[in-house]
Amino acid sequence: MEIIIHGKPNAGSQKSSGNIDKGLVENITGVFFARSGQMHALGETLFVDARFWKGSWYSVYTYTPSANVHEKGSNRNSYFCISIVIKGKYELLISGIYKMLRKVYNNVAVGTYLDGKGKYIVDNLGDDASFTKIEEEINHGFVNLEEDFDSGFQQVFNHDKEFDQCKTYSLDDCDSIAFINDLRVEGRILVKDDKEISKDSSLKGINEYIEKLKTAEQTIQDKDEEIEQLKNAINAQKEAKHSSKCKINKLKDDLTAANNAKETAEANNEKYIEAFNGIASILNNINGGHGYAECGQSQTERKASPTKGRQLHLLNTGLLAVMLIVMVLSLFKGCSASQDHTQEDVSSVIEENKKLKQQLSQKSEELDKLKKAVEQFGYTYEMDIDNEKGDMDQDCGFSIIQGSRCVRAEDVDVTTDVTLFPTRRIDGYNFYCDNLESSEKRKLLNGEPFRLRPSDNNNKEIVISYRSSSQENANPNNKIVFKLN
Repeated sequence: MEIIIHGKPNAGSQKSSGNIDKGLVENITGVFFARSGQMHALGETLFVDARFWKGSWYSVYTYTPSANVHEKGSNRNSYFCISIVIKGKYELLISGIYKMLRKVYNNVAVGTYLDGKGKYIVDNLGDDASFTKIEEEINHGFVNLEEDFDSGFQQVFNHDKEFDQCKTYSLDDCDSIAFINDLRVEGRILVKDDKEISKDSSLKGINEYIEKLKTAEQTIQDKDEEIEQLKNAINAQKEAKHSSKCKINKLKDDLTAANNAKETAEANNEKYIEAFNGIASILNNINGGHGYAECGQSQTERKASPTKGRQLHLLNTGLLAVMLIVMVLSLFKGCSASQDHTQEDVSSVIEENKKLKQQLSQKSEELDKLKKAVEQFGYTYEMDIDNEKGDMDQDCGFSIIQGSRCVRAEDVDVTTDVTLFPTRRIDGYNFYCDNLESSEKRKLLNGEPFRLRPSDNNNKEIVISYRSSSQENANPNNKIVFKLN
């Protein structure tokens, strides 16, 4: 850190630290000397400059007091400045530098270089002892919170333009990211301790924007709750569908078993009918007088014993009749019971199958409606019952805000700023960008509005994803593609 004091006690005068390039000192102090007639009208101001000098970046912080400064021995308007020069870095706590330099002026400069009314009491600023007091006071009160210069700073700035054309921030706003972003573009920003000061156009309506953002976030939270309810409903439908599949498979098994039972019953019926025909043939032979002779008995013996033959005939007939009755009863009982039971099972299975098909149709319609409802909120929900993805990133979704309202990716105006954030943040997940300019990427990572500027103008797409460190596990629902005209 180097220090310069400069002003106009009678003529232009300055003193600086020994290590600073003298050409840079002249470049810094010359701007104020050339506009010395305007300095008294500014009031207390901190000039914050970004300067590129001989291949290196410098941040310069120049404080001028609120009092109307006058030359020694006259009432001619003059000026007094204290400048801090830092190589390669810029400070983040601008308000701290402002207050520290105000204290240095009041405690050291007043009484050393000027009186309490702002009139010079010295002929020049070359006194070493006085300058040492300034250095010690600055080094004692300086709070260092800095960042390296980055590629977002332009190398060509117009530091010669009039002070009233420079952007001005209030002391309350100068520690903001917007301040640094403007410094990258403008090269010089003025800071004043004035709460009534009109904020720069980039900050106008910031409170209104914040309120709109809060409203949008609340709306998104409400939608998230609705989405969660819809997802729960969809999961319930998935379970119901799975349960229905199980029921259908059970019914198919029951139907197969019933068909097998029916085939078995039909096969048994054929056997019973065949047996019945055989019995009927035997009875027919008996009734026709053609029965079996008693074992070893001759025709003569049968004729000699007509009574015994009739008895045998009656016995055979009775036995066969009893056999026939038993088989017929068994036949019709088994056949009837089997057929009735089979027919009842088949009818029941068919009717239950119809009901389940109707239920599945209704569930499919409900699932389609839920899926469409989810997509209307700017999300996608891929439902896959049979193929669960084990290590895939969780579905987070995106919220895109432009012009204080939520928009879809295809409706984004690439010529204006857009704010993008995941609707559900997860530890370990980060934004990854393809073809987005580095300065805009930093804004996205900082949660600021950014512009869709491609790093490669030949590529007509900008891809932004929110995922874990493993690209293989990236969830396609956490990726958004912006089409460029």
